[in-house]
Amino acid sequence: MKLLYFTASWCQVCKRIYPIIETLQSEGANIELVDCDIQPDISNKYKIYSVPTFIFVEDESENEVLRLTGAQSESTLRKYLY
Repeated sequence: MKLLYFTASWCQVCKRIYPIIETLQSEGANIELVDCDIQPDISNKYKIYSVPTFIFVEDESENEVLRLTGAQSESTLRKYLY
């Protein structure tokens, strides 16, 4: 499972969540950060309307499995990553 983490530099909630993302990445979680302002093509592909948005996708096909919007706890993200 891969996590696409949609964020933006101006998003205060995203800034509070970022340490959780760093921890999960340091443990080997497959997480790709997508800055909606810098990568609008990917944001448009997944129809991102608010940040933070977390989209869990299948590793190879990148088909969407689950979408979570808004602040999420570390335990919630772990539940779906592992």
